[in-house]
Amino acid sequence: MYDIITIGSATRDVYLKSPAFDLVKSKKFATGIGECLALGSKNEASEIFLDTGGGATNAAVTFGNLKLKVGVLSRVGYDEAGNEIIKILKKAKVDTSLVQKDHKRFTSYSTLLLTGSGQRSVLIYRGASNFINWEDAPQNKMKTKWFYITSLGGDIKFLKKVFDFAARKKIQIAWNPGKGELDLGFKKLGKFIKQTAVFNLNREEATELAGLPHEDLEGIIKKLSPIIKNILIITDGAAGAYAIQKSEIRNQPPHSPPIPRQVGEQGELSARGGPVLGGEGVKIQNPETKTYFVRSLGTKPINTTGAGDAFGSGFVAGLIISAQGPRTRDSCRSGPRTGASGENNIDYALRLAILNSDGVIQKMGAKNGLLESRPRKKELRRVKIIFNK
Repeated sequence: MYDIITIGSATRDVYLKSPAFDLVKSKKFATGIGECLALGSKNEASEIFLDTGGGATNAAVTFGNLKLKVGVLSRVGYDEAGNEIIKILKKAKVDTSLVQKDHKRFTSYSTLLLTGSGQRSVLIYRGASNFINWEDAPQNKMKTKWFYITSLGGDIKFLKKVFDFAARKKIQIAWNPGKGELDLGFKKLGKFIKQTAVFNLNREEATELAGLPHEDLEGIIKKLSPIIKNILIITDGAAGAYAIQKSEIRNQPPHSPPIPRQVGEQGELSARGGPVLGGEGVKIQNPETKTYFVRSLGTKPINTTGAGDAFGSGFVAGLIISAQGPRTRDSCRSGPRTGASGENNIDYALRLAILNSDGVIQKMGAKNGLLESRPRKKELRRVKIIFNK
């Protein structure tokens, strides 16, 4: 049985970095800032870098690196790019037997335009990834505890089949929807969100889905949190991320990972998971939810591509590792301990998520810099979490 199967895109990526990109503030852009070049101009690229990407493969490498049994359901072309994607997945101990090959379409391709600060815009050719065929998937072999769903190009019929299968087989779902899914709108996605154990968005995506101003983060959280099943994640770039917990993940045993004790620091999560007043982040007054804010580590990014995938997959990996119970030799010094409430699993998950995403932004590519093993207590202590009950 798999611990988790990732579902979604697999791409060949080319990164182009140039000082010529001009950042222009304007309300015309969804994020409030545009990455611009003069129309008709020729501009020098200072760096070029080739890699593989796509949410499903990026997440799968995280799970593989952290010693979880993981498979990937995606689709690539019969081409060199598809072969390279499979090669890299196998190197990370990811099972590729579920990857489909398309005779008619090329492997998906992304061109990432990087500014000097590491921020980027992306041009995407969806290609084969948009045509994953559920009927071609060996469903009798898809025995897993979790699905991790990424961009599906807006294919709501495929999405429904995945959710229906998960419901029948009692599989937990973590979902990081792509633009194609978000474009379907709040009403069409609501029934799926209600079935999702971990619903993961960045702030721009959450803004679009909620239909509220980008600066109204409190309003966005208040609109989205009532419909979540368990946990809503909203990542906010260099500021950090929010986790809004509505209820405990089903079937979590009474174990928790090592929680590094924070002493004398306002706004930090205590060693027992209790709230301490003060700190940063939006305070959400809702008796039905628990809100966590985790700060970024303040690392200057070389590249932000894959940071969201790294955070989301790191978070879900933390939940899975926590649920595995007492420490084993394989889980080393960072594995879960017995004796505390299972509700503290979210603390370990957030620490793992931040460390995973922090590694990615320090290197080019969406997979370079991912955690290669489960972090030890000293590394976990670097992450600061604010708990607002």
